[in-house]
Amino acid sequence: MLQTKLDGYKAEQANGKQLNADQLQAVSKYQDVKSQLDFAKELEKAFKETIEASQASLKKQLTKEAKERTAASLERSKLVVTFISILRELVRLNTLNLNFLNAL
Repeated sequence: MLQTKLDGYKAEQANGKQLNADQLQAVSKYQDVKSQLDFAKELEKAFKETIEASQASLKKQLTKEAKERTAASLERSKLVVTFISILRELVRLNTLNLNFLNAL
């Protein structure tokens, strides 16, 4: 928008229109302003790229952590199932022993 306004002043000056002091000063510093605007655009682009890279990295990290939590939960579940199986086997063996002792 600022560059458009400066371009307009420059065009008006080229067409012979009389500009006020502020407008003349703005036209005289046109190249400086344009360079600063270009720099600001490049800086904004660099910030956006950095933010996008950070967000992608964060998303990867969160996904990795979720997978690790799921794997840990699965391991705990396997361990519980193993304990239950062992307990069932112990109960079965105890029942067999009792049956055997009662049969004697």
